[in-house]
Amino acid sequence: MESQIFQIKFGVPYFEVFDPRRIDLGVPIAVRGTITFNILDYQSFLNHNQLLQFDLDTFKTQIQSSIKKYVKGVVANVPIDLNISVMHIERKILEINEWVGQKVINKLETDYCINIKSLDISNIEIDKDTPEYRKFRELTADIEEMRVKTQNNIDVETLNAQSDVNIQNLKDTLRINSSHTEEMLRIQREEAQRAQKLQTETQFIDTHKTNLEHNFPKIDDKNSTINSNHINSAQENNNNSDLIENYNSRNLMDGNFNNNIPGYNQSSPPQPPPLPIPIYFIAVNGQQSGPFNMDELHKLALNGQFLQNTMVWKQGMQNWEEAFRLPDFSNIFGLMQQPPPPPPIL
Repeated sequence: MESQIFQIKFGVPYFEVFDPRRIDLGVPIAVRGTITFNILDYQSFLNHNQLLQFDLDTFKTQIQSSIKKYVKGVVANVPIDLNISVMHIERKILEINEWVGQKVINKLETDYCINIKSLDISNIEIDKDTPEYRKFRELTADIEEMRVKTQNNIDVETLNAQSDVNIQNLKDTLRINSSHTEEMLRIQREEAQRAQKLQTETQFIDTHKTNLEHNFPKIDDKNSTINSNHINSAQENNNNSDLIENYNSRNLMDGNFNNNIPGYNQSSPPQPPPLPIPIYFIAVNGQQSGPFNMDELHKLALNGQFLQNTMVWKQGMQNWEEAFRLPDFSNIFGLMQQPPPPPPIL
């Protein structure tokens, strides 16, 4: 008897279960299941239940009311305790079954001195023909539709906001790159203008000195005398030469020249434009960087940030090329690759 397993089926008739969202609408629900148990101490079981001998039918009558009471009490509070909507209560039978077992088994074991092996809820049934259920379903459908619309609106707003952020980031990046490029080009133009101006000024000074030297008088070998007019002319030219040289020394860096100084030769041959300064973009880890002039690229190469296989491009090139393939970089990598002199032989 003590090792025998017993099974009792139970059924809880329809009772109202209220959803927290509409506590005024009670939806009828019925529960059916099975309880499996055995008796560990037969004599204690008889004494506890005031039985002369064990009779399963008699015991069913005693335990059925308790099972219905406990199961009904637990299931009625499932919408609040487990946050399960009444509309979904049929689909959540596994969660509800586990919850009912935790709440009911200990009480039944204590009340009837039995060892419960399992409590299985086989069916939770909603009476869907009642007006309460139909009304609650309509309200739930409206709430779900509003929830979906709200979520969709939130998703669209989130996507729009993210798109705006991405567009702004792209604009900022383009603006920064454009500003950097314009600044580099401005510096290059100024450097080219300064170099051309300095070259022109130097040529003007050299030409003027040559003209002054050609105006000196020649000495007469026969008479060993100097024509007085030539002397006066030479002295005047020397004075003009000193005046121009002093003036140029003060204004050479500023580029200020007075073309009205006596003896200043205003005519000069046309000068060629300065050589173009190579400007390159480089690709590092798949990202474009630049532009850089040759001095900047030389510094990057010394720091290990510009290598022979780094991809480069400048205006006029059809495609990106590796740096070592272009003659512009032969000086940079050629100097870096020269080995030190061998040690002396002792």
